[in-house]
Amino acid sequence: MVILISGRGSNMEAIIRAVQAGRIPNVSVRHVISNVADAPGMETARRHGIECSAISDMGELATRLRQLKPDIVCMAGFMRIVPPEIVREHTVLNIHPSLLPMYPGLHAQRQALEDDAKWSGCTVHYADEGVDTGPIIVQYAVPVRPDDTEESLSGRILEKEHVVYPHAVMLVAGRIARERAQVTGGGASTRQR
Repeated sequence: MVILISGRGSNMEAIIRAVQAGRIPNVSVRHVISNVADAPGMETARRHGIECSAISDMGELATRLRQLKPDIVCMAGFMRIVPPEIVREHTVLNIHPSLLPMYPGLHAQRQALEDDAKWSGCTVHYADEGVDTGPIIVQYAVPVRPDDTEESLSGRILEKEHVVYPHAVMLVAGRIARERAQVTGGGASTRQR
């Protein structure tokens, strides 16, 4: 797996910790890529023993991913829209701080508050050629409190993201493993009657 970040990488770290604790079996985080050379998450990844690199443009990202050949690419606070060829060539996951399809794009928590929403939350979805439009893998709802600010709502949603994203990675990794087993013939099972 490769994780893409732009900032502090708290979702990246939640995934790394889940992998290292064995909660996501048969998965390893091989590389972290950032479009921001001095992103704090890069140092966090290095402390966990993971190789990191910075890229300057999306063409360089596409080339790097082709070299690494990851089974899964996780966007974890990666603040760039990946080009269509990346989502066509790789299984790319993204996390968004709303219950998609509600409030796609930037400032999702602000949008929820301005709309007087009673619920918000987070969504892990497959990235496609749109913005926050791919098929949903898992969601977690968070109530919007009457006294919520954008910061307080964001903080409560982020806590749930750290649980939901590793869970989604586990689900997708399991699906990939099952598909591989079927292709290689290892998926045959016998039933006792």
